[in-house]
Amino acid sequence: MRKIIAITHVTLDGIMQSPGGSEEDPRGGFTQGGWIMHFSDAAVGEALGEIMAGEFDMLLGRRTYEIFAAYWPYAGDHPFANAFNKATKYVVTKSLGRFDWVNTHGMSGDAVEEVRRLKASDGPELHIWGSSELLQTLIAAQLVDEFRVWVYPLILGKGKRLFEDGVPSCGLTLVESRCTSKGILLNTYRPAPLSQRGHFNPTIRLTQNWHGARNWRQRIWRLHCRARASGIGRSRRGMTAAGRGKLPFIVAPRVSFGTNAGCPEIKAFSVSKVNPKIATRRRP
Repeated sequence: MRKIIAITHVTLDGIMQSPGGSEEDPRGGFTQGGWIMHFSDAAVGEALGEIMAGEFDMLLGRRTYEIFAAYWPYAGDHPFANAFNKATKYVVTKSLGRFDWVNTHGMSGDAVEEVRRLKASDGPELHIWGSSELLQTLIAAQLVDEFRVWVYPLILGKGKRLFEDGVPSCGLTLVESRCTSKGILLNTYRPAPLSQRGHFNPTIRLTQNWHGARNWRQRIWRLHCRARASGIGRSRRGMTAAGRGKLPFIVAPRVSFGTNAGCPEIKAFSVSKVNPKIATRRRP
């Protein structure tokens, strides 16, 4: 079984688009490409050298492949070029039928199934560089074994992010962290074991004191989670479970907007008929 390792340059607000040059990926009107150039230092070069010294293959999306293939085969006798040229490249694409870069193979089937089969084969680690769209697919399928996230002290506010909206919740374990002289954090994360992962089920919020919320949005969310956890909006089976005494009360939020700086007045009441013995009326 091979490990899939995503190696990604990101800004402090999570942007990973076009780090190396202004023309790498201008899609979406992105005009701030090349943002890593102001921060590279000896520590970054050392970290890259450690990666290049090892044995690895590469897993790339079409656009990242085209960017790399236009540069690295012609970079001369350079350690990075030698490592990339030597590695076997697997490109997930349905549009490219020809690959001029040496040791390149196309994967035109279903991306998840193709990568899953590749991961199950024998061979060195599979490194993903860039390839933002492919990466979202693999993150969603939980196929990435390690994230090497290099965080630059910069905020761009716009662009493609490492973790886009819609990726599944997942706990990560920080296994290594270094900081360079220019403030770049070289972090390595791995998915946490199932027994250690944070549970994002709303029922865990039932024990939280909603008065500790920082603002009214958090309060609404906590009330909403309490209601869901207690069976509101769920099936008859869920309501029955609450009625058997597993939960002391059900909170049904009612929100109204008042005159206090536009902030809502939040009220919540339990539904006593679910468990009349222990249900209590609550008003925060």
